[in-house]
Amino acid sequence: MTCNGLIDSASATVANSQWQDLYAIKGDSDGVPAIIALEGFAAGNQVWVAQATETSWSNNSSVAGTVNFTINMETTGDQGYGVSLFDPGTAQTATGNGTAVDNSSSTSTGAVANLNVVEVSGTSPTLDVVVQHSADDTTYSTLLTYTQATGTTSQRLAVASGVTINRYLRVSATIGGTTPSFKFAVGFARL
Repeated sequence: MTCNGLIDSASATVANSQWQDLYAIKGDSDGVPAIIALEGFAAGNQVWVAQATETSWSNNSSVAGTVNFTINMETTGDQGYGVSLFDPGTAQTATGNGTAVDNSSSTSTGAVANLNVVEVSGTSPTLDVVVQHSADDTTYSTLLTYTQATGTTSQRLAVASGVTINRYLRVSATIGGTTPSFKFAVGFARL
């Protein structure tokens, strides 16, 4: 997979900036959780859920201003086509549940789920994300719990084979802090 883009070089020393996020990928031998959404991140859209490892990196920039970059990555570990459970397009500022996604039936062959927090603001912001499942789209229980996020981050969790994953899935997010705002995506792939 190859990604090309532009980043403001002024953000190179800013904590939790896109520049620092890209440099976190560069040289990370364990890889980073990636969600690839060719149709967009609306809940229910198909996504590729993977662990990506950087294989090459290049950038071209002037002394100040925009940096052009290219990063090549390969995927490793359990991965698969799945669904988007949460769209990072709109900032979330309050606790709530995402849109339910219907798989038509339960499964028990395992799963991987990635969380990517791409933008954070506010004073002492906190984000607690859980993936919930339900047999009837009425009563939900927690299937996966991510580590609390206080800045941009990515996390990957797995459901072991043999564990029942009910038909319906959704994200539940608890947001705290003073004027907190988060943009994040969750991708879920049944194996």
